[in-house]
Amino acid sequence: MVQLDPGAGPVQGAFGAERIDRQRQRASALVGAGGVVVGHPDLRLSYDFYLRRPVREIPSRDLLAGRLADSAPAVVITTRERWSALASGAAAAPTVAAWGVVASATVGERDMVVVGKGAR
Repeated sequence: MVQLDPGAGPVQGAFGAERIDRQRQRASALVGAGGVVVGHPDLRLSYDFYLRRPVREIPSRDLLAGRLADSAPAVVITTRERWSALASGAAAAPTVAAWGVVASATVGERDMVVVGKGAR
């Protein structure tokens, strides 16, 4: 797992201040040119800017579980607490099993994670 720069500001901290371009490239490598970055339940608009691609917000756990079952490439950015709750839920377990945390950072006071398929 990649540990991102926890000392960066709240916007850039999500992908590591000085290393923002490298982190953007990692996210892009995980999802490819046509892949989707999902924010659950929502993310600041600044993520779109720093990732250089739109972030698709998925507000509910049920919709996110459905998106995780999709075979299209994607990464999910959410809080560690929300990811843990989703990953430990019995109904989502088969869908979530192929997904894991690939990067994390503290943004403000929130512990954020980037989750990718095949990362376990």
